[in-house]
Parts: sequence; structure tokens; C-alpha cells
Amino acid sequence: MRHASWKTSPHSRIGRVAQSLLIGYGLLFVLNQSAVVLLNDMRESALGQVASQLPVAVWMLVGFAMLGVGLAASITSLIAIIRHHERSWLLWLALLPGLFVVFLLVGEFLIAPFD
Repeated sequence: MRHASWKTSPHSRIGRVAQSLLIGYGLLFVLNQSAVVLLNDMRESALGQVASQLPVAVWMLVGFAMLGVGLAASITSLIAIIRHHERSWLLWLALLPGLFVVFLLVGEFLIAPFD
């Protein structure tokens, strides 16, 4: 009897979708974090002033999109792991953004704000 091995890439369609969502989450995370760092560093420069004119809603939209894509990646990877018996380590890695989103939501709603 063969044991399930830890493969690198998923074989089912939903596993490949979860892998793509994980890559999208990573790109949005890098974009969001680099935008925050660049805006703080370049506040005095001309480019920083132009970027600071963008509405806060644009940066919030990027943040919410990042969290949504991360949650979708986690849900699809969980479906691929449970229903299609995927054993790719990338799908197990795709569960982390969902835990990050749950951690943020628990911290936002259950922990009292600092006054």
C-alpha cells in the first residue's frame, strides 16, 4: 500500500485555483505593504504628495481585496484537501492566509480598543 506523498503542485482543478489565489494573495500583500512603506518614506517628495492625494478608500480596497483573496484561497484549499485528497504542501500553505484573516477579525471584534 502506497502512502500519500507530499507533492509540490496540486493535481485537481480546485487545487490549482487555490494555488493561483495564494499567488494573488502574495502579490496583493506585497503591494499593500510596499505602498504603506513607500508612502511613509516619501511623504515629503513630489511622488509621495501625489500618492497621498489618492483617497484612503483606494488603499482600503486593496487591503480588503487582499483579505478576501486570502480567505478564498484558504477555503478552496481546504475543499481540495478534504474532498479531492490533495496532499500538496502549497495547499497547506494556502491555509495560512485564512488563519491570518480569522486572527485579524478576532482581534478586531473581541479585544477591547486602547483608549
